[in-house]
Amino acid sequence: MLRSLVVLLFLTLHASGEDLSTLQSVQIFFRHGQRYPSTYVIFPSEDPKMADGKVHGELTTDGMRQEFNLGQNLRETYGEFIGERYNSTELLVMTGFDNRTSASALAMLAALLPPQEDQIFHDRLMWQPIPVHSEPILDMVSFGSFDWCPALVKSVRAMPEFQHMDDNYTKMVSYYEKNGGIKIPDVFVFQKVLDSVKTRSDMQDVLPLPTWANDSTFINHSIEVCEGLHTHFIDLILGSTGAWHFDLIVENIRNRIHSNSLHKTYLFAVHDANIMTMAKYLNLPSDLQTTLCPYAAYIAFEHHNIEGKDVVKVISHMHLNGTRQELAIADCPSPCLFSTFRNLKKKMNTDEFTGTCRGFNEEANVICQEKVTMIAVLLIIVLVLFVAFIGSLFACFWYRARLRQMTDPERRYILQ
Repeated sequence: MLRSLVVLLFLTLHASGEDLSTLQSVQIFFRHGQRYPSTYVIFPSEDPKMADGKVHGELTTDGMRQEFNLGQNLRETYGEFIGERYNSTELLVMTGFDNRTSASALAMLAALLPPQEDQIFHDRLMWQPIPVHSEPILDMVSFGSFDWCPALVKSVRAMPEFQHMDDNYTKMVSYYEKNGGIKIPDVFVFQKVLDSVKTRSDMQDVLPLPTWANDSTFINHSIEVCEGLHTHFIDLILGSTGAWHFDLIVENIRNRIHSNSLHKTYLFAVHDANIMTMAKYLNLPSDLQTTLCPYAAYIAFEHHNIEGKDVVKVISHMHLNGTRQELAIADCPSPCLFSTFRNLKKKMNTDEFTGTCRGFNEEANVICQEKVTMIAVLLIIVLVLFVAFIGSLFACFWYRARLRQMTDPERRYILQ
């Protein structure tokens, strides 16, 4: 049995062709599994019964299976680095608020870290609860920002580039409105409608497309337009969303280098738009910048220490049964030193991004102004009291000096 395990480990390492002995930390951003359409599970013109038991945006059973398989894949690749036992001080799992990201993380973890010996709490359940933390900014990418970022969306809506995004698709919009029985007032709704066709085209056995949309040419064109709109919109907000992702990656590596954190493995359950955002911001190979990645794909930022130097590698894995590929990082020649990588682009921390995303509402401004006024009044009062105190102090010293003069025997004799 032991010999078989050794042989299997050798074959796995040999097949991967990768040396992870220098690995210090890894941050893996993986897309959720297959889901139902994000908004329109079916179109208003279809039989409502088709949508029974199918909740928009939720994982399908195939999606859960994809994420479980991804966990097995990550276990084969990083198992020796992560370890067989879950250790909360070394592993951190983050998801967005969307159910499909948190559910994907849980399915992936079930395969990545099954319980070991004393971690088993039920003899019929080879599973253990592993904490999953939520970071809503992970959902604030592409059109997902509409649900969270009023200030950012307001500025984007004012851009001519946004206002004319769907100008070339008026006939297509009319076709969808006529056959789908839905009003499409702007590009935000349009991309949701396109998402329905794109998503359902991969689950025809569960949610077959209506006859008017079930044509390969029409489907491919809808997918192309959908991805084009996302690509264009990501460009409009890249300065903030890209900067936040970059800051997250850099800070996690920095914390590992300076031993500010014991975490060495970061797992982020995200969307296809997150991966495209990072690819665009760091100018990774063009296919990742123009094509939304498939379900359960991931991109890994590996931090290595090679001959005493901290090096960053970016690895893509676009298909569950595919191969891993190291990506070139623009303006950071291989080996990409962390000292160079960290200064490639502007960074934006969470507080800065939140300000850009949400802005300050009028109530907050009023409260802020009231506090400023109160502070100013208090400062004036303190200043007046300070001046009065200094004046009293000088007066005290002056009267004390006069009293000494009056009680001096020699001066008193002269006066007499």
